Amino acid sequence: MVEEKSKSRTCIYNPCEDVLPSEVEKNILDGVSVLLLDGKHIQTACEVASWASVRQIPIVLDCETELLESEFLPSLISLATHLKCDQRFPREYTSSEDLLEGMAILLGQRNERTIIVTLGASGSLLMTQASSLESSNPQVTSYANLMEHVSYFIGTIPPKQHPRCLKTTYVSTLGEMALIYCCPYLLPKEEMVDTTGAGDIFLGSIAFSVLHRMPLERMLPLASYLAGSKCTAVGVAGLPYLHQLPQDLLQYHTTSQ
Repeated sequence: MVEEKSKSRTCIYNPCEDVLPSEVEKNILDGVSVLLLDGKHIQTACEVASWASVRQIPIVLDCETELLESEFLPSLISLATHLKCDQRFPREYTSSEDLLEGMAILLGQRNERTIIVTLGASGSLLMTQASSLESSNPQVTSYANLMEHVSYFIGTIPPKQHPRCLKTTYVSTLGEMALIYCCPYLLPKEEMVDTTGAGDIFLGSIAFSVLHRMPLERMLPLASYLAGSKCTAVGVAGLPYLHQLPQDLLQYHTTSQ
């Protein structure tokens, strides 16, 4: 439900009984190239994720803060190759005061892992091992330090331009991490109609990027563009078809699957 004046939304969700691991068979992953999990039915999600890991299937996990109390969450996080969450989750899960430090702890030592954090109207972040991307300047040491650079960066971008990225390097006692900041799709306020589902569109776009092995630098701009486009109309009417997307957002390698 969307309140017309403020554009705020209310979602009604009726949870069902959890699907049990015994109700799922391993052949559920036959023909699967990317596994997308949202934390629902978390015990079964862990089981399926373990099967996917053995098959070397990339696992995209959407972590919500309400999962923090689950005993299965650490196992699920350890299996995910791509972890997406909001800015509260890294702080609360790792007990870190600084967002970037929390992201770095979540990243751990797995070279193939990527952490993506959404910042609402402020954009999004992607962190991965420094070896996965070319080293970039400026170097930043905290989230506040990053935002100093971001403020100047956003000021150079006119409205309705495709989302752009600022590549930096996060330096801490945990080592150096490659960090990408992506600005939101800057739409005029009067064009914002309905934000319902924008987060799901963002998550789905991440899975699409993983499936097509898109460069990490392209992952967030595409997700931000699609999430922003969705907000310009009620429901999914604002979403473009694949052939309508700007070609500079669609630089990816085709797969055989």
